[in-house]
Amino acid sequence: AEPSASTSAGDIDCNPSKPLDIVIDWGGKINSMLVCQEDEHNNRYNVLHEFFALQPDIIHDLIDKFDKYYANHKERVIFMYYDRNGNTSVANSKETYAELVERLLYEKRWIVRLMSFDENPQHRDKYEFVNLILSEQDSRLPKVRINEENCPNTKIALYNTPIKIITGELKKDKGSERSDVIPQEQATH
Repeated sequence: AEPSASTSAGDIDCNPSKPLDIVIDWGGKINSMLVCQEDEHNNRYNVLHEFFALQPDIIHDLIDKFDKYYANHKERVIFMYYDRNGNTSVANSKETYAELVERLLYEKRWIVRLMSFDENPQHRDKYEFVNLILSEQDSRLPKVRINEENCPNTKIALYNTPIKIITGELKKDKGSERSDVIPQEQATH
């Protein structure tokens, strides 16, 4: 297929016959999603695409963007990873954020497997793991590849995520998430 900026058909790092992983972050100013996929043959984990919906857009808009881009994906199975905030109920609803996304994707003919974490990992553990996997020194771990064309903001956010130490504990500095200067799609979400 011809490369296309509006669909995944031209993405050479995406296998349309394999499931997709999505990671969602819910927020007041922005809802964001990363789409990833394992490439076992090459021992890689590909970060394929980023999507976000800034206010006044809502989660529904985020899901619409994802579904439109991956409309021709043959294996319509998604593993949805999210932190414990996804288990919070949406205002005026019996659904949690994760259940809402699951339903919206199901309505678009996707099969969703919820992959929730009961507890968020400690910042130090996340920091050490990210540095380990990105160093590519442990052959048991896949090489992470980020599609720079489809994930320009993700790359900026990763490079610009500061850390701070509070009472001896390593923490992610989330100041950019409250900033009126830094674009929210480039913040630490």
